[in-house]
Amino acid sequence: MVAAEAAACGVLPVSAGHSGMWEVSRELAAALPTGVGELTSFVVEEGAVEAIAARLNRWLELPEETRAEAREGLVGTARRLWSWEGVARGVIDAARGDRDRLPDA
Repeated sequence: MVAAEAAACGVLPVSAGHSGMWEVSRELAAALPTGVGELTSFVVEEGAVEAIAARLNRWLELPEETRAEAREGLVGTARRLWSWEGVARGVIDAARGDRDRLPDA
């Protein structure tokens, strides 16, 4: 959940694209401006150091307005899905069998 915690602080998380990290990255990417979402994850076979460096460099090259919009998307998504209230809503929806309200796994 480190990626979710970073997002909650408005920091772009860059995670390996597998298992639970991929699920978090996918949810975050959906709330980001065009071209920014792909920065949240990388294919493990790429080579982690180079992949992370490339994404951070691209992030820093973005206009400040785009980064500000992305920060809002990161914080909002983290709050909606992984805050205490967000998790509680997910548990209640799952208990009710309301799968349409749950994030895709």
